Amino acid sequence: GVRFVGNGATLRSAVTNGGNFIMFNGARDLTWDGIAIQGLSGSTGYDGSGLPNITGMNGLCFTSTTRDSERISINNVLATYQYTGIYVFGDGASSFKLRGMTITNFTHVSGLYGMAFHNNGDNVTIKSARIYDTARGYFVFGIQNHDVQLHVLDGRTNFAAALIKSYDYNTSDIHLQIRAAKVTTSTKLGIESQHNVAAQPTPGMVRNISIDYDESGYAGGGGVFFAYYQDASLQATA
Repeated sequence: GVRFVGNGATLRSAVTNGGNFIMFNGARDLTWDGIAIQGLSGSTGYDGSGLPNITGMNGLCFTSTTRDSERISINNVLATYQYTGIYVFGDGASSFKLRGMTITNFTHVSGLYGMAFHNNGDNVTIKSARIYDTARGYFVFGIQNHDVQLHVLDGRTNFAAALIKSYDYNTSDIHLQIRAAKVTTSTKLGIESQHNVAAQPTPGMVRNISIDYDESGYAGGGGVFFAYYQDASLQATA
């Protein structure tokens, strides 16, 4: 295996046109410990919807195009001004997946997404994740078997603190413990299926979800919503 141990070191990127900062494809037995990641472009404030204007890159990124990714450990990481702090993505139809990831003591300050798993990233355990000033702390679809402990704090966005969703592939078997304390006029936790009828005869399903939910520190409106709706976009990104 490979170990990246930083003892508090910081990697910085000044790229402002998106992309992936640190990228692993097909990684196995990998540990990332104590290395912070920072976007130097920062934030230019908030748009008309209250979303942070983050122009930097996705931070720690994982995919699996030619073989499975397995046994990934991320510990003691601070991400700042990243579009997405931890991003796992792939092709839902592929036989290659990331299977087996642990994330412990992860903090993301000022970004659009805290942690995102899009059609890739099964068997994931997340403990002591703290997300500050982002649109969505946890945004997943097309994955299974997640055990998540998440605190979403501060922020001035109209997006949900967490969104569990399905498009063309099912999302299942998630236990989410979420503590939320931020101002929003939108919903706080969303569980939904978005269905492109023309391309997909059967809608994707969200199933076997258990939630330990505390919004006692929240201000603003909204709540928890469950939704199914039809949309021409099969793989939306927001």
